[in-house]
Amino acid sequence: MVRVIAARPTLRHALIWSFVGRLPLGVTTLALFFGTQATTGSLETASTVSAAAMIGMAAGAPLQGQLLDRFAKPVVIVCFTVLQVATFVALAVAVNGGSATWTLAVLALCQGMTIPSLPSCTRLVLKRAVSAGEVDAAFALDTTLMEVIYVSGPAIAAGVTATWGPQGLFLGCAVLVAAGTIFFVRVTGARWLGPDPGQAERAPDKEDLRPRPHDSRHWLPAGGFVLAMALLAAPFGLIECALTQFGTEQGTGLSLTGLILSVTGLGSIAGGLAYGTVRWRTGPARRFVVLVLGQGAAITVVAVLPSLGVVWTGLTLAALCTVPLASICFHMLDLLSPPGIWMRMQSWGAVANTGGHAAGVTLGGYIATAYGSGATFALVGLCAFLAIMAAMPALLNPSVRRPEPAKVGAHAE
Repeated sequence: MVRVIAARPTLRHALIWSFVGRLPLGVTTLALFFGTQATTGSLETASTVSAAAMIGMAAGAPLQGQLLDRFAKPVVIVCFTVLQVATFVALAVAVNGGSATWTLAVLALCQGMTIPSLPSCTRLVLKRAVSAGEVDAAFALDTTLMEVIYVSGPAIAAGVTATWGPQGLFLGCAVLVAAGTIFFVRVTGARWLGPDPGQAERAPDKEDLRPRPHDSRHWLPAGGFVLAMALLAAPFGLIECALTQFGTEQGTGLSLTGLILSVTGLGSIAGGLAYGTVRWRTGPARRFVVLVLGQGAAITVVAVLPSLGVVWTGLTLAALCTVPLASICFHMLDLLSPPGIWMRMQSWGAVANTGGHAAGVTLGGYIATAYGSGATFALVGLCAFLAIMAAMPALLNPSVRRPEPAKVGAHAE
């Protein structure tokens, strides 16, 4: 897949500029936290501002998805980019001027609501630019790039904030978003961001079992699968809390937590690259179940035998499933999404990821404090089981059960 994209200049440039425009996604929340804490000296204020940004992300994504489905996508995404840049500039001024908590929280809320939907648009471009048999591998590559952003984000946020201050980081984010989005739109244009986002460049045939708009029979599988995605995102927050508590129990503090999270982040990138190179002969539904069960089983072993060696091994094995699972989730959501509301469904997938992670952190903090790291790790295994139950209507849908078509090469440039 990497070779296919590298050989096609237009698609390669689209991915590069999309990566540039999405870099702030890995640093913005941390920048808000670090910047607010550094200027106000209050962790409570910093947490409030960061939470406001996450609420804004959850509220703004569906709205933007609906606009992208109804109007010209290049126009919508550029408008949101202008608003995002203006918000970053306002945040830089507000943080530098020591504004009140409510001012920072409102700006953070606006920042979350105006994030350009580059991840969904990038998946749409990949979906239309490659052959049907290569969509899964293309999504895996894109998800791997997102994991690179999230793994490198904390180091970038901390380094830039320490060197140029939070205002420098916000202004840098404004430049990256503006440059990345504008050049992404310029490269892709109406060719890959045209109307009918639910229609892949696949010829419809009598076996096309994709859902149709306003057909209530198809909302249960799609809605259930969004819930399953939220349940699969919750373990990220749970594991952070469980590792923090485990470090306290082992007497190593946060140093062990940071080290394990860094190593597992690299493991998830490796898993994504490996997943994208395999030619799978099974349908997405079966792969989804195997990956969920594999990840859940690895964490459950950690809950039963919470020794240092088991924690390292179990979390590393679980990390190998992270990017493949995220990739296949968006691929299945693609197959389940009715034409005409494709972007909206992708945005709800993003909301599920954000909301699930936030719920995991909230619940994990309580469980870890009250019952210890073992109980928190065990909750991750429960989330895996519940996710499969929630996804069952989707897993029984014929459109996600049949194997991928043969890879016949990408469409001509």
